[in-house]
Amino acid sequence: SIGNLTHLTVLDLSCNQLSELPESIGSLTHLTRLELTANQLTALPESIGNLTNLTTLNLWGNPIK
Repeated sequence: SIGNLTHLTVLDLSCNQLSELPESIGSLTHLTRLELTANQLTALPESIGNLTNLTTLNLWGNPIK
């Protein structure tokens, strides 16, 4: 599970046709950069609010509602 990578600081999931992110993404509290460019995301999980160290969130090219 991605939620087990708790010391990860950068995660690039760009261009993967993702339609959703797991709630466990909120466990990655050391993330400073999350790249989600060019996927199929229409919403983000509420747990994204747990990423208090996040300084860069790239959502370009997603049909977020």
